[in-house]
Parts: sequence; structure tokens; C-alpha cells
Amino acid sequence: MSLFIIVWLVVFFLAKATFLVKDNQRLVVLRLGKFERVIGPGISLAMPFVDFAVVVELDKHLPEWQKFTEEERCAKVADMVKRNPDPKAFK
Repeated sequence: MSLFIIVWLVVFFLAKATFLVKDNQRLVVLRLGKFERVIGPGISLAMPFVDFAVVVELDKHLPEWQKFTEEERCAKVADMVKRNPDPKAFK
């Protein structure tokens, strides 16, 4: 029974920690409320209950995002989230 609980907790934490970020999205990670990093496309991990992840849709919030370099995209997205860390603002 205890093995079942341990396996269930591991699966729960992995499900909470894993994010699939599409090409037109960026994941901004806030650690304990402070900006930590911007993660590009792919599978990403964030520590549950410590990190708060905000998914930003580039098509909506950064027009013509394809023209920017990856560094410029990350800087612009980070600035947006620093000004307004509410995840509902970027849906």
C-alpha cells in the first residue's frame, strides 16, 4: 500500500511539473514570485509548489514575433510578465 502511495505522489509531481511549450508559446517561470527564466519550445520542467509557470501566447501578445531573435523574444516576454505576473492575462 505504501508503494502505491509513493508511486502516486511521484506521478502527481511529474504531472504538475511538466509543460509542453509549443513554437508560438513561451513559458515564464517565477520562483517564489520572482522572475527566474523564460523557456522556449519543447518539454520543460518546473518545480511544483515552488515555481509558478505562466504560458504566454506569442501570437496574441507579441505581434510579428517571428521577426525577432530568440533573445529579443525572451526579453520582451520576460518584461511583459514582470509587469503583470497574472497568468490569466496571457491566455
